[in-house]
Amino acid sequence: LFCSGQVPIDPKTGQIEAKDVRSQAEQVMRNIGEVLKAAGAQYSDIVKTTIFLKSMGDFATVNEVYGGFLK
Repeated sequence: LFCSGQVPIDPKTGQIEAKDVRSQAEQVMRNIGEVLKAAGAQYSDIVKTTIFLKSMGDFATVNEVYGGFLK
């Protein structure tokens, strides 16, 4: 499975509802979880990721969220 270009769109509304970087990162990770589930996979099956940040000042927050999903 190759998954590319995930954004923080809420699948219920089709809109980006999250206003801060933490909420956006959480939504992206939930969306990735749904893609994985549909493919019969889970977070522990992830081999490689790349995250693009608008500001490196958001790194710690995004890394914390990311780490919460990937044990």
